[in-house]
Amino acid sequence: MITDEEQGVREQMEIEEEQRQIDEYTSEVHGFEQYAQARGYEVVYHVFWDYGEDGSTAPTREQWYWGEDGSQHAFQCYQSERDAGVESIRLSIEIYIDRENDVMDHEDCLIAWGGFPA
Repeated sequence: MITDEEQGVREQMEIEEEQRQIDEYTSEVHGFEQYAQARGYEVVYHVFWDYGEDGSTAPTREQWYWGEDGSQHAFQCYQSERDAGVESIRLSIEIYIDRENDVMDHEDCLIAWGGFPA
């Protein structure tokens, strides 16, 4: 049986890990956004996840965010779906030279949980 003190330590460690992830995400986003802005490129955040026990058979769901608050909305989506019990989830950044014609300069996974979504 876990003591109240041990439970408190675990909860504090979870809080600290969550803050570390937020800080790391914010730092990476800032660098990518500066890179894109300097070149006149467009930044899109892509969140995709699986609900099934077997990511290879479960339908993948996805959402895109862009604009001034895109990174915040994407991170909120990531946290919400992860906390809802998804099997796996990824939040990626996509930097487009020309989004309308799907001309991408760079794509990178910023934060992930679980296996790779199908």
